[in-house]
This record gives sequence, structure tokens and C-alpha cells, in this order.
Amino acid sequence: MPQRRQAFILTALVVICGLVYLRAWRRPTPMTPRPAVASPPQNFGGAPPALEPDPAHRAIQLQRAQLLTWSRDPFLAGRGQAMGELALSGILWDASHPLAMINGATLAVGDEVEGFQVLDIQADHVTLTDGTATYDLRIAP
Repeated sequence: MPQRRQAFILTALVVICGLVYLRAWRRPTPMTPRPAVASPPQNFGGAPPALEPDPAHRAIQLQRAQLLTWSRDPFLAGRGQAMGELALSGILWDASHPLAMINGATLAVGDEVEGFQVLDIQADHVTLTDGTATYDLRIAP
């Protein structure tokens, strides 16, 4: 009896797989047109109709824009300070993970560049050491 049940299930699965396979290779039938439904007037060649922005969505966009505003552009030419071989070109300030761009390299606290180690990065300056003295590279406000 169990063998008969297995044979029946196997036969049913083979038939189903065959039908699925044939349906996949069958040519698609042309779509039948749908009945006409009232639609808004179409604007061919002109400007798209103005959509009223959602006030809640606009408020969220303004909040995000305020979070992204910079007090200064860290990449303006001539704004950074150079010290010997080192040139500070920008500071990417984030209290949890600040970064400084010195000599084209993006550095974090503890990284080394040209024999100097980055000790501290603040919003307006970077403190470096060569092992004997400390130096500050500043960004003009």
C-alpha cells in the first residue's frame, strides 16, 4: 500500500512539473483590452501638472537639510594650513569619528602621516606629534 501511494504522488508531481514546463515554453497570449475607465486628462508636450507637496514630507526634508548644513566648507582652497611637508585641506567633523584630510589622505585619530601621528581632531584644528613635540594645524573659520 505505501508503494502505491508513493507511485501515485510521484506520478502527480511528474504531471504537474510537465504542465509547468509546457506553460513556460508556450507563447504568451495577446492581452485583451480592458474596458475604458475614466482617466485624468493627459498633458502631451507640456509641463507636467504641479503636485502639491505633502506638508509633513516637506517638514522632514527641511529637518534633514538643516542637519546637513555646514558651518564652513572644509575643502575651499587656501583655507587649510600647511606645516612643512603637511597640508591640512579639510576636517570632516563628527564627534564620534572625526576625520582630517592631510596631504590628500583621510586620517583618523591614531593614524600616521609623514612621520607625524594624529593625536586629536577638533572642528577647527588637528593636533599632531612627531614624538618630541606637538603641533596644531588649523582651519580658518
